[in-house]
Amino acid sequence: MFRQHLKDYFTFSHAERRGIIFLLVLTGIVLAIRILYPHYRRAQPADSDQFIAAVEDWLKDSSVIDAGVSLHKRYLHSTKTSEKVALFDPNTIDIKLINALEISEKAKKSWIKYLQAGGRFYKKDDLKKIYGFDSASYYKLEPYISIKQLQNEKSIPPIEFAFEESNTIEVNSATRSDFESLYGVGPVLSDRIIKYRKLLGGFVNTGQLREVYGLSDSVLILNEERITVNKQLVSKIEINKAVYNDIAKHPYFTGYHASSILTYRKLHGNLLSAEQLRENNLVPDSVLKKVLEYLSFSSQ
Repeated sequence: MFRQHLKDYFTFSHAERRGIIFLLVLTGIVLAIRILYPHYRRAQPADSDQFIAAVEDWLKDSSVIDAGVSLHKRYLHSTKTSEKVALFDPNTIDIKLINALEISEKAKKSWIKYLQAGGRFYKKDDLKKIYGFDSASYYKLEPYISIKQLQNEKSIPPIEFAFEESNTIEVNSATRSDFESLYGVGPVLSDRIIKYRKLLGGFVNTGQLREVYGLSDSVLILNEERITVNKQLVSKIEINKAVYNDIAKHPYFTGYHASSILTYRKLHGNLLSAEQLRENNLVPDSVLKKVLEYLSFSSQ
């Protein structure tokens, strides 16, 4: 039975056999062409003489040459700074040259006042820290900056420049608008100063403003004559009454410091002075020096 099924399956009619033979022959012809054709095909030589002649004709066109020269000149003009600029030292540069540079008026004024206040540039990148000095202006001038290393910092000639007088600001009571009136301080920095002041409990010196993220030294130097600090307005931590969060939330303390102080109070009673914090290794000296003016040791 099985052999009969195989016989029936592999038995072809006369028409089927002719079709199979035709397909085999056609397949053989296609394969032969595929194999033999590359051996008979010849690459056509490139007509380089014709191409060169076409390029020469194109170059003879004066309008094309003029357009290319014009484009080149415009490129050079766009990538080079003013021809008036020569090598200069940003620490000793003349005011007239600063005012002649193609930079914003804010950058010019900041630069001059920074020098007037005794500021110094030690490397080229320092110039980018000047308020109003954008990256495009810096990269335009960078090739012309040459900073001389002076042995005597006082040998830098003082720069005289007149600025309009402004009211002073007491940083522990100043409002957002007060801070915005400072040179180089906008809404974002004003909010950061106020937020940090709240975390500290107030500023005990102007140097702490450097701890505000984004507030550069150049901005502080420009405004140093306008900033004052009233330490009487500083909120202090009652170290013998404070709970964990009262201590740990302060920027100078950590959770570990807070836990150590609370544990000591529980075991030994009230702390009478900062010396006890030091003697019992509750707070390291580096932290204690910064936080001392924020602590009160009054008893309960």
